[in-house]
Amino acid sequence: GGSIRVARSLVALKRKYPQRVCLLMGNRDINKMRLSSELTAAQLADGRLDRVAGPYWVPEAKRVSPLDFLNSLCAAETSGGGGGGGGSGGG
Repeated sequence: GGSIRVARSLVALKRKYPQRVCLLMGNRDINKMRLSSELTAAQLADGRLDRVAGPYWVPEAKRVSPLDFLNSLCAAETSGGGGGGGGSGGG
């Protein structure tokens, strides 16, 4: 998509003008890159996700752990429901 095209263009500019182009990444950019690697099977194999509680800002009665959320999202996808999304806020 467009994001990859923009990223490739920026890298090409950096290679062409290494002294004139400085690429900066923000916290959200870096966190998004990190998330995909954290959800690999190797990272989840040790049960790390089992120990993470849900978001503290959601009332405890409505709180869903990340593992339960991902399991329900997968179940919805495989059953054809397709609409994932939990009401835990975020942004």
